Amino acid sequence: MRKNIFICVSILLFVGCSMNTRTLKKTETEAVIQGIGMTEFEAREAALKEIQGIFPEYKESKPMECKQEYYVSGRTMGSGANQQYSASGSTYYSCIVYAAKK
Repeated sequence: MRKNIFICVSILLFVGCSMNTRTLKKTETEAVIQGIGMTEFEAREAALKEIQGIFPEYKESKPMECKQEYYVSGRTMGSGANQQYSASGSTYYSCIVYAAKK
């Protein structure tokens, strides 16, 4: 799961793509989609666009969940007195849409 989030965040930061989605659950009658973006609006729009591609007509089975998330990673290089620590992090938004086919 962390690896998938890291990949999504990497795509957002390094490729310049501002929106991305992940399918968390998909059946013939319902779907759960996560939208990821640099803003809450982008994350929400990405998730809704993906849902509309799956079900042209749908209803939300649960309220949409949006939150700001922070991903950080770090590592230690060297040893002894020359040891250095390097860290980086990024903030992104995640919105999860729960949809049922009408």
